[in-house]
Amino acid sequence: MARWNAGTVVAVSPRFRDPILAREAKAVEVITNGADLDFFAPGPPDPQLRESWGGKDQFVVLYAGTLGLAHGLKAVLDAAELLKDRPVRFVLVGEGAERAGLEAEAERRTLTNVHFAGLQPRERMPDIYRSADICLVALRPLPLLEAFIPSKIFEILACGRPMIAAVSGEPLESVNRAGAAFPAEPGSVRSLADAVERALSSDSLAEMGVSGRRFVEQHFDRRELADRYLRVLEHVRSSTPTAGP
Repeated sequence: MARWNAGTVVAVSPRFRDPILAREAKAVEVITNGADLDFFAPGPPDPQLRESWGGKDQFVVLYAGTLGLAHGLKAVLDAAELLKDRPVRFVLVGEGAERAGLEAEAERRTLTNVHFAGLQPRERMPDIYRSADICLVALRPLPLLEAFIPSKIFEILACGRPMIAAVSGEPLESVNRAGAAFPAEPGSVRSLADAVERALSSDSLAEMGVSGRRFVEQHFDRRELADRYLRVLEHVRSSTPTAGP
């Protein structure tokens, strides 16, 4: 087994730390991703944006991010079909390898409660999150993905929005601590549809949003995380022998 040459290794979640420690690292710091709390902040929804989604009088479930293989988004179409008689609108924002196939499948099934909004500029993302009634974070049920915490989790919580968390492992533990999510079993269409139903009938969405924002302020402020990273770099620099001529 190769030896580590780094003085310090930075892991982005606790589940990445233990395998690194097992490989004889001298030091391991866990510094997660976080959110810019000034940029991603609570605020009112954008009525024009909701109307462009066809969600003016609907309960909007938003997925924003990569429409890729790791996210199991066919389950969203299946859940939309189960909920086609409910006042629910699924909005998918983003691009990725699965987008064309998902759009074609939604059209084939005439899923009029699904809207694809395409790739959006980053400066629009706070308005997009705030204009949803609830946001969706989904990953396929693969052990490899249980160590990853998608950055969108922190952005959604920073905007004061609750979420449906179709994830397991580290990301699920984080959103459970935040008290801002309806969990769903990854890959399960019925579980996802049930979570949407629970959210639709809940009178606690605003309270969950406040809880999520508070949680991010306490643990995932990007400025504080950057300061921690800087301290790690300064420590490594001060403890590294100066190279010779």
